[in-house]
Amino acid sequence: MNHLSHRLLRPLAVLCLLVMSFAANAQTHTPKYVALPNSNGYYEYLPQGYNPAGSETYPLIVFIHGVGELGNGDPSNLPRVLVTGLPAYIQWGRFPSSFNVNGQTHKFIVISPQFIGWPSPENVHSMIAYLKNTYRVNPNRIYVTGLSMGGGATWDYASVYANEPAAILPIAGASWPDRTRARNIAAGNIPIWALHNVGDPTVPVAYTNDYVSIINEPPASNPQAIKTIFNSGSHDAWSTAYNPDYRENGMNVYEWMLQYQKGTPPPNGNQPPVANAGPDQNIIFPTTSVQLNGSGTDPDGTISTYKWSKISGPDQFTINNINVANPVISNMAAGDYTFRLLVSDSRGGQAYDDVKIKVTAAIPGKVEAESFNTAQGVNVEGSADAGGGWNVGFIDNGDWMDYEVQINTAGTYNMNVRIATLATNAGFQVKNSSGAVLATFNVPFTGGWQSYHTITQPITLPQGRHTLRIVSTRADGWNFNWMDFVGGATPPPNQAPTVNAGTDQTITLPIATAQLSGTANDPDGTIASYSWSKVSGPDAFGLSSTSIASPVLSGLIAGTYTFRLTVTDNRGATATDDVVITVNPLISTPPPPSGSGVRIQAENWTAMKGVGTEGTSDAGGGLSVGWIDNTDWMDYSVNLSQAGTYTVSFRVATPATSAQLKLLNAAGTTLATVNVPNTGWWQTWQTATATVTLPAGQQTLRVLSSSADAWNFNWFELAAGGTGGTPPNQLPTV
Repeated sequence: MNHLSHRLLRPLAVLCLLVMSFAANAQTHTPKYVALPNSNGYYEYLPQGYNPAGSETYPLIVFIHGVGELGNGDPSNLPRVLVTGLPAYIQWGRFPSSFNVNGQTHKFIVISPQFIGWPSPENVHSMIAYLKNTYRVNPNRIYVTGLSMGGGATWDYASVYANEPAAILPIAGASWPDRTRARNIAAGNIPIWALHNVGDPTVPVAYTNDYVSIINEPPASNPQAIKTIFNSGSHDAWSTAYNPDYRENGMNVYEWMLQYQKGTPPPNGNQPPVANAGPDQNIIFPTTSVQLNGSGTDPDGTISTYKWSKISGPDQFTINNINVANPVISNMAAGDYTFRLLVSDSRGGQAYDDVKIKVTAAIPGKVEAESFNTAQGVNVEGSADAGGGWNVGFIDNGDWMDYEVQINTAGTYNMNVRIATLATNAGFQVKNSSGAVLATFNVPFTGGWQSYHTITQPITLPQGRHTLRIVSTRADGWNFNWMDFVGGATPPPNQAPTVNAGTDQTITLPIATAQLSGTANDPDGTIASYSWSKVSGPDAFGLSSTSIASPVLSGLIAGTYTFRLTVTDNRGATATDDVVITVNPLISTPPPPSGSGVRIQAENWTAMKGVGTEGTSDAGGGLSVGWIDNTDWMDYSVNLSQAGTYTVSFRVATPATSAQLKLLNAAGTTLATVNVPNTGWWQTWQTATATVTLPAGQQTLRVLSSSADAWNFNWFELAAGGTGGTPPNQLPTV
């Protein structure tokens, strides 16, 4: 199963053009280069009349950009933030200097950070903490908004720091609507206005619909979350949303934000209670129960009710009474739990506090996949495996999960891993905290994403508390339900296999096939798999099989190929070896008689500078070489058995009038200069000729562009004798 991926990167030239065009009308946007978690810079917009030494405080908007604007925050990357969304309206001079809401005038501080990678809730919280200490921010009027990736980061941030923002505005938010996150947001009573396009092809509109639906389930957020779904099939819902002229119920998004602030006394004058969920706790298997130590106080009344709920963590647990301050939680699984205590006072006021319970898994024993402490790129979903519960999915190459474990006894264990996949080339490694590989697993095809098999590898572990990282090492995805460490006999260390990719080979066209002859041996087991891959060389080739020792290569063209054979033994150890296949172009030997020639395709160079290939409409089709600028060149290897005078014919096309090429030898001596005729267009072809004197033997000829005008090149031909013109009898092409 695959991640949601965004294809929002913009060409740098367009970015620079837009930024330059904005400059004439821009309001004051000041770049700030400050090292903060996951960010090295941001843009600052301050209200008119802002005085850092004054006493007035201002509402703060923190804008989080999309994935296409990620960057390292330096002067060349930071301007990406200005291209779209709220910063663009400021840059265009279209952001109002003040807003009047409920008879009061407000002016915003707007901060637009550039994040290096996808921002976490902690990254956003750290940014806000820095801004509160740096600017004259009204702490009761902090608003967070973002688009696409930034909209997802806004959802995620609010689910962890629900007490911080006065309101949030996620637009096309790229965050999976997880029920735990949504209910955390609901419990925080955060005002929410979410906007999306109904036909969004990048982030499904269901993300916004589901978040709002879950948040508004009883007991619903107060006020309830609202949403606007535009009738559009694009991803861009933000150009409309951030436009100050766009209004619903008479308000734009900025006026809607200013309706809300934290810390406003309730209408009846009741002071809210204070909740305390008690200190965080850590336990280690086989201990699976804890006593919670919650309490509540009320400054102007009494606590009427207590209510405990699980905010995050494994599903497995038992709580003896959710309506007392100090319940007992038992039967917990390994993982990180968060429990929330909600207290209500006698006049209806409420408050909550969270407590974290870490249950460290013990080895030997079973560890559920979803009980990771930290992870990158994965998500959990319901499992159809025996026992139900959750599995980890959406695992792509490079994704990982960290598990903190208590290893009771040092030794070698059988590590049994429960996996499922529809892929045929999935795999992962187990690493320790220093990055050393402890075990390598090949994940077999199981027949379905919820069709589970158990695979096993030995793993040697030291005693004590350690972190194990499961990291996916191949492009194919897989699902993961649990891992079980079972003590057993210690197998001997695995000896790596040996591999030989065979002898290097040289062939000359028109022969275009070669037999690879790989061999392998394993001193203490068997070879489980062979895998051939191309390391370097032309793209044109065919391989009869990538998974046998001695496949056949076909369809080769002139050039030098390197192929790699990787073998894996039955215990996961690998070895590699390379073989080089050199393919010489076809050159007639001895030289053809006068009036006949041999053709060399332009794309069959042995080396080049600055050029590329494209399809040609010339007779015979195939590829031609284009993008030829002044001083670009192509080298061709030829082998002549006899010195003499040759007619060289170049097949060229150009709409230019002053194009020129030169033919040079390996010493850089010019052998011929050819004026390329104006043929009328890039794919309208003519033949230009020259006479050259060439020595016998293997040699390199260089075709060099020697003018500012560009031209295209399809082939050249060598014919014995200095007769000029196109030879009437053409030999087969190379």
